[in-house]
Amino acid sequence: MSATVKWTVSEDFFTGKYAQKDPITNETRVYDIDKLTEKYVSFDPWPETPEQIAYVMDNCDDPYVIGALFVVALDHFEYKGLSDYSAAVYPMLDTLLTGNGLQPSFALSNFDKQHIAEFGQKRLYQPGGKALSEADIAKVAPKTFLKGATYQNGYMPESADPEDKTTWKIVVDEYPYCCDLESIQKGEHPKFFTVCPESFSLSQETESSELVEMKHNFKCRIGMKWNSSKQRWCPCDCATVSRGYDRYPLLGQRWFSNNYVGPVEDLGW
Repeated sequence: MSATVKWTVSEDFFTGKYAQKDPITNETRVYDIDKLTEKYVSFDPWPETPEQIAYVMDNCDDPYVIGALFVVALDHFEYKGLSDYSAAVYPMLDTLLTGNGLQPSFALSNFDKQHIAEFGQKRLYQPGGKALSEADIAKVAPKTFLKGATYQNGYMPESADPEDKTTWKIVVDEYPYCCDLESIQKGEHPKFFTVCPESFSLSQETESSELVEMKHNFKCRIGMKWNSSKQRWCPCDCATVSRGYDRYPLLGQRWFSNNYVGPVEDLGW
């Protein structure tokens, strides 16, 4: 199988808010943002191997596309037992976490792998109490990140042929914090950035109120550090992306939750 992969990106925009503390008064002010970017990423062919993940990382200058690769990896989760780590999701995540070999120590530990494997024992509870099986969770989980997919339509993505993964559009949002605004404002290549693959979720104001769709929830915040020598985006911790290059806290970002009950506001990925 060839490692060559093509990607297609379209975009839309949404409004948001940005909180910033005044260094003199120590007061936090909230500013409106008129234009934040939301991108829809497709791959052809749909990556099936770590080599294809590496190809995209080596040849793509768009951090949104690299963030979308985590959804691709999630699509390759397969439960084979708590100590069987032969599914493709593990080497795919290793390729992403290490920046395709730049930081070998960032690879998954056995503890990480066991935590991910436990995802295969979860239950997915839908509104109204309906539960999906473990096998169904593995199929549904990546689809919650696709444009148009909701629990009401069985997580069918916005596509002429939902079974053709090359037509899937992975939703990735711009995160208004943890980005190199100075370089962006100068028209230069940013040194760091943060993107958020967006999973479909619901929320409610009170226990008795109706569930409503929650958009732009920023649950999976992926810091991206630009490596100028390799010309490559490397996933890392968004909390420290402006100061250094720390390992992306995969397990702390709700990709593989201990209490996966979806879609809800507080217990998602």
